[in-house]
Amino acid sequence: MSDELHRRQTDHDKLVLLEDKIVQLIEETDNTRDKAYLLILMKINDSMISNTTSINAVSDKIKEISEAFNIRNIEHDAILNRGKGWRDILVWVLGGIQALGIWALVNLNTELKDLHKEQEIQKIELTQHIAAEFPQLK
Repeated sequence: MSDELHRRQTDHDKLVLLEDKIVQLIEETDNTRDKAYLLILMKINDSMISNTTSINAVSDKIKEISEAFNIRNIEHDAILNRGKGWRDILVWVLGGIQALGIWALVNLNTELKDLHKEQEIQKIELTQHIAAEFPQLK
């Protein structure tokens, strides 16, 4: 950045020196035609100095806006990355909860089947016991 500022200042200084030289030539010359050309040249030089100053100001403002925009983008990306990190954590937690839920349902189903089998066995045993104790109920 300092190289850019140095270059700008050097360009501006060159234009100012050129203006001083033109003023000196105007004062030294006696020919009206040469004075007219030198006055036109001085006016062009003044316009170039003004133009250079304006362009430098616009360039500075554009750089300022660009830097602010880049900072905003970096902050925005950081927020998005944090959100992605939380999303990944949430996905893993919900996946774990689902896995535990499925495991619990499978175990519950297995236990219910075992209870149903035990109940069927007890029902058969009770039926056999009743049939053995009370043969007349057949």
